[in-house]
Amino acid sequence: MKQHVTVEDVWVPKGADAAPRRFIKPLSFVPMFARGGDTLQRLAAEAKRRPDDAGAFERLGIAYGNAGDHAQAAQALGESVAIDPNRSRAWSALGEAQTRAAGADQGPIPHAARRSFDRALELDPEDVRAQFYLALDKDAQGAPEQAIDAWLGLLRVVSLGSGPEEKIRAAILASLNRKMHID
Repeated sequence: MKQHVTVEDVWVPKGADAAPRRFIKPLSFVPMFARGGDTLQRLAAEAKRRPDDAGAFERLGIAYGNAGDHAQAAQALGESVAIDPNRSRAWSALGEAQTRAAGADQGPIPHAARRSFDRALELDPEDVRAQFYLALDKDAQGAPEQAIDAWLGLLRVVSLGSGPEEKIRAAILASLNRKMHID
C-alpha cells in the first residue's frame, strides 16, 4: 500500500516531500478535500465567515472542482483572484474550471480560460496546469507538434507516477492517435 503525504496541497508518494517545491504542481483538482462528506459545506461556511480571505475561496473552488461542479468552482476561484490577483495557483485553477465548465476539456479552450492561464503564467512561468491547458489548446488549434513538445517538457518537471504525469501522457497519446488517423 502506497503511503502519501501532502506537499503544497498535492498528494505525493511518501519521501517525495523532500523534493523542491516547484517540482510538484497540481494539474487538476486534487483529492485534497476528500477527507469527509461535510467538507464542501464547511469550506463554504469558512468562505462566508471570511469574505476577504482569498485562500478560503481558493480552497472552496478546488473542493467544488473535486465535486464536479465546475461552474461553482469557477465562481469561487474568481472570488479568490478578485481578492488577491497575485495567486498564480488560483488563476490556473480558475482557467481549468472555466475550461471544464464550458465542456472544452479537449480544447479549444474558452477565451476567459486563456486569460486566466496567461495571468497564471505571468505570475509563475513554471505553472504546469496553465502550460498543460495552453498546450491542449495548441493541439485543438491544429498544432499538435507544438503541443507535444510542450507536454514533453512538462514530463521533465512533474513527478513520476503522479496524476499530472498520467494526464500529460494521455494527452500526448490522444494527440498522436488523432494525428495518425488524420494523416
